[in-house]
Amino acid sequence: MTADELARLGSTTTARIDRLVEIGVLRPDESGRFDAADVQRVQIVAAFEAAGIELEHVAMAIRERRMSFEFTDRIYPEASPPSGRTVADLSAALAPSGASLVDLLMSFGLPRPTDDQPLSVDDERMLSEFVAAWIANTTPEVGVRAARLLGNATRHAAEGWVQLFTEVFYPPADGDEVNVDELRPRMFEPAVRIAQAFEPTAVWLLRRHLEHALNQANVEGMELGLAARGIRRSSTADPPAIVFADVSGFTRLTDERGDELAVRYAAALSDLALRSATEFGGRLVKQLGDGVMLAFPHGRPAVEGALALRSAAAAAELPPLHIGISAGPVIERDGDYFGRTVNLASRISGVAGPGEIVSDRAVADVASDLEVVELGTIEMKGFITALPLFRLEPQTGH
Repeated sequence: MTADELARLGSTTTARIDRLVEIGVLRPDESGRFDAADVQRVQIVAAFEAAGIELEHVAMAIRERRMSFEFTDRIYPEASPPSGRTVADLSAALAPSGASLVDLLMSFGLPRPTDDQPLSVDDERMLSEFVAAWIANTTPEVGVRAARLLGNATRHAAEGWVQLFTEVFYPPADGDEVNVDELRPRMFEPAVRIAQAFEPTAVWLLRRHLEHALNQANVEGMELGLAARGIRRSSTADPPAIVFADVSGFTRLTDERGDELAVRYAAALSDLALRSATEFGGRLVKQLGDGVMLAFPHGRPAVEGALALRSAAAAAELPPLHIGISAGPVIERDGDYFGRTVNLASRISGVAGPGEIVSDRAVADVASDLEVVELGTIEMKGFITALPLFRLEPQTGH
């Protein structure tokens, strides 16, 4: 493409393109033409300047061989060309769906756009398809929820991969400065491999999770239909269970040994909780600072998962866990769980002592093969009446 075409695609001027060529950000071929990756290079420099890093600082880093743009086309996703439409244009074209592209883009986790912000071809195509799929026959509120679900997951994954790469591969800030040639095998080449693996891995994993979710929804629908005809027992007879677990003495440990230890403990607990929940048919719902929330289809697997988590935490030399379990009706919305059962499990974990697993009666009733110790009726914040609680332990000799 010509300098004029690059300036248009990069939302800048030809004078600016000339300056970027002069300092070595852009390297046109012998005929003075540019390629598609140069659009991304223009935008990277714009991001530097938006953060207060002057163009002269970029020029100095290139001149001293502390920075290179040669790997950009292999690390960054290819920039999509502008569609010729703005946010306001596409909003008008999609009427009367009622979709607010500003709300959608923000729900996807992207920066708030202006009405005159230009859209790329990919932006216009994907937003149009999303509105047709989620909003045209429902409501804008449903579309916002769908956008938020996908946005939170993908933003977390993308930011997490970049942060992990920075932690592992970036030279230490207080170390000796290294030049581009030294960084090539140490940082740039791994960056290329990791960046090129991200999108296909994400698509593969999304498909696997979608397949599982669809199968689960089909099974649940069939179970409800059979229960309504009296062929199978309703799942309400064995309701779902929620588990809360947190590290005992976490605040004191953080004060005594620092935030870095706290981060390591929290990360280790999250990893162990994910493994324990998955093994027994549950899932890690979320991490809550020094704790985790798990959801299981029924009380018995929740008990098994809690026992496995406690053992794994002890083997990993984490501080003892407080674990609370409650079974009963829950409201599941957008991947999270709400309701009395969730609140009760959280309060029960606060009653549990270090290393203890404490449950309500519904869970204790399905743990008959364990040693069930009645703790009496205990008052808990947010509950009008005191409730009977039970400590669960493997039978002596097991």
